[in-house]
Amino acid sequence: MGLFPGPEESVFYAEIQPATKGMVIHSFETKELESKEFVKGVNSFTVSADRSNVLYRIGSNWEIVESKSSPKVGEETLKLGLKLKIDPRAEYMQIFREGWRYMRDFLYVDNVHGAPWDDVWEWYSPWINHVQHRTDLNYVVDIMSGEVAVGHSFVSGGDLPDIQRVPIGLLGADLVVANGKIQIKKIYTGESWNLSSKAPLSVNGLDVKEGDYILSVNNYPLDGTMNPFSLFEETAGSQVRLGISSSPNGPTREVVVEPLANERNLRTWDWIEGNRRKVDEWSDGKLAYVYLPNTGGGGFNNFNRYYFAQQDKKGVIIDERNNGGGSAADYMIDVMNRKLFGYFNSRANEHRPWTSPISGIWGPKVMIINERAGSGGDLLP
Repeated sequence: MGLFPGPEESVFYAEIQPATKGMVIHSFETKELESKEFVKGVNSFTVSADRSNVLYRIGSNWEIVESKSSPKVGEETLKLGLKLKIDPRAEYMQIFREGWRYMRDFLYVDNVHGAPWDDVWEWYSPWINHVQHRTDLNYVVDIMSGEVAVGHSFVSGGDLPDIQRVPIGLLGADLVVANGKIQIKKIYTGESWNLSSKAPLSVNGLDVKEGDYILSVNNYPLDGTMNPFSLFEETAGSQVRLGISSSPNGPTREVVVEPLANERNLRTWDWIEGNRRKVDEWSDGKLAYVYLPNTGGGGFNNFNRYYFAQQDKKGVIIDERNNGGGSAADYMIDVMNRKLFGYFNSRANEHRPWTSPISGIWGPKVMIINERAGSGGDLLP
């Protein structure tokens, strides 16, 4: 699994054993042709340049030991609780300089795509004097990198504040204040055929309807003067009792639901299916609609699911706005470029002809794009 230089006439090699957490490091003597265990349970291992010492990590502990003999684990643990005084402005300038040098020295071509790189330094380095936060720094490094005009160049991360978040349970619904109470304006179902979407208020047998009121949460009264989400703190994934009524004044009936941590999937499917229904209605049923969230696995599945299910349509709108990219663009283009050769027919099929190729949409095709698609989402259009 790994080979490392050892003391004179020896090497270290790493082995993974199923019954052991981490790696077992062995020392192999090239003269005697003998191997012995050096240390086990290791997650990381490296040897000093003069081969006299090794640094390894077991769990969260780091140790430096001599390389000539097996160590006694735990005796040479490094104390890593170090504190450094940082000058943020100087650190920001160093990071900016490293980013500028990285593009200059490691881009796949030597001319930085023709960007005047010394001038780029003069343009943007003064901005660092105004940086007050790591987010500011990332912004400046990002637009400096943008002068290269190359795809797949990203800037992110850094020392950002660790914000303590309070997760809120969500019902997959739009809530409004009506008649002094909290009313359910819209319920997102996730589409009943879509097993990947859980819709808390659309569970079979729950019988909660749009227009109903939520009058209590876990027996705590709820009215229009309150933020309803304040009663759903820390409830995602847990069962919650709702007092539901068709009237703002009751009576109520109790239902048990399991709120979500995130409604994005529900709202996305509602948007996709809403677009498909609009296209179907506005075209009198003549046009198909296919949304491609990316050109990876999700987009591949969406394409196959929606494109081939609408082969009876006379044309198709391909919507790839906000496409996240991937490597399946060529497959989609190959399928959409298929040409109709002809038809098969027979009495046994009740004179209902089928096409050759057997699957495809043969009419006109248009694609909706926007500036927020990238990578394979740029290639596809």
